[in-house]
Parts: sequence; structure tokens; C-alpha cells
Amino acid sequence: MKPIRNPFKNRHLARIFDDVLVCARNPKSELYHPDGRQRTGALQRCAFWDGFNGVARSAHASPGTLAWACYRAGQAYRKELAATDPARVPPSAEALEDFAADRRVVCPDFEIRE
Repeated sequence: MKPIRNPFKNRHLARIFDDVLVCARNPKSELYHPDGRQRTGALQRCAFWDGFNGVARSAHASPGTLAWACYRAGQAYRKELAATDPARVPPSAEALEDFAADRRVVCPDFEIRE
């Protein structure tokens, strides 16, 4: 497997990117609840999971911020998992939205009688 290339030249963003990837690979890190669920209690964690879950435009991350580095780390970790263990990669947020849109229930108009 190819190592993940760090896309940041800014040393602070590059360090956050690398550190978040280390945390993502450790199921006992702050990114996970003890039972393994995604922990989203802080801005950087939300940004990471938005990137991992395939959210196209995250409200949690603006380019050039520490949260952006976390968002990009989430995207990179998703690609890494897809290459090594595809069963652990959930469907993307966009795929879930498309799935829900295909199955919306349309209710007929009802007359209200008194």
C-alpha cells in the first residue's frame, strides 16, 4: 500500500493532518466512542468524520483552517480503508441521500371532513 501523501505545505496543517491519521488508525483514540461509534463532539472531529463520510461541502471546515486539515485527513483515511479493508467503509453521505430520495413516500392529498 502506498503511504498517504500529505497535501499541506504549512507545517501546522501538515502536522494536524498526520496526527489525525494516527488517531484514526487507533480505535481507542478520541475519534471513537468506547463502543466504536464515531465521536463528533468537537469541531475537528466533526470535520474529520465529514471527510470520512463523504460529505461534499462540510459546514465544519473552511479551507486553510485546522478543521480543513482534519476534513482532508478523513477523506484520505476513507481512501486508505477502501484499499485495505473495503468492508469497513460505509456508503458515502451522497449515496445515502440518493437512496433516501429514491424511496420517499408520497402521500396523497386528503380531504378533511368535519
